[in-house]
Amino acid sequence: MGPASEFSATAHELVARVRARIAERRGLTSEAVRSSRSRAAVEARREWLRVVRDSWYLSAAATGRLCGVNHTTVLLASRGAS
Repeated sequence: MGPASEFSATAHELVARVRARIAERRGLTSEAVRSSRSRAAVEARREWLRVVRDSWYLSAAATGRLCGVNHTTVLLASRGAS
């Protein structure tokens, strides 16, 4: 499972499915939500990170490890308004 071995494969799959659902609802690809810098993708990424963090009561660092982003990205998503 790589560097995020503290999380199960099921957790990673669930997080990817959440990202895909948010992407679909917003008319984006899952990959765009993960890495694009377009305004729509950034807003979708913020939503995705907030949903993951709030659903599992994770710290910013743990959310970042699970989602494959820096913990500061999670912190910015938590305070950003969409």
